[in-house]
Amino acid sequence: MSVGVVGELDNLITGRGTPEQTLDEEIRNCLGLQDRMATATRVSPVHVLSDFSWRSTRCAGDGWVLIGDAFGFLDPVYSSGVFLALKSGEMAADCIIEGLRNNDVSGAQLGKWGRNLSDGMHAMRKLVYAFYTREFSFGQFMRMHRNIRRISLSC
Repeated sequence: MSVGVVGELDNLITGRGTPEQTLDEEIRNCLGLQDRMATATRVSPVHVLSDFSWRSTRCAGDGWVLIGDAFGFLDPVYSSGVFLALKSGEMAADCIIEGLRNNDVSGAQLGKWGRNLSDGMHAMRKLVYAFYTREFSFGQFMRMHRNIRRISLSC
């Protein structure tokens, strides 16, 4: 079993001791985990990550394409992984088919879809980061970022 804690960095890191101590304290404070973890043994070091989101600098090269999590990943809370995998696969497939028809499997041809997906991921990443602030208001965020509203409604 993998157990982790998600929260604001100031609350999880500042003045809490080592990451191991913080994790142990959070497990003790979670009633649902206490019984389940009573006989557990830690088998790997505790890791601290401040951001799960990432994106490759390019989606294709000569004769190869990255799709799904191989290309990029957004925060798991938003459960966007399956959508991004399917959408990027669909977009890449269109470029691959076109490239095979035209005998062009260059990175430029195979990666023609990358900019559109990257732009959409960038817009969604703004929403993810905004979500984790205390002042977050979904309605206010959507009014400020009309382009995201268009993207989220079309998905």
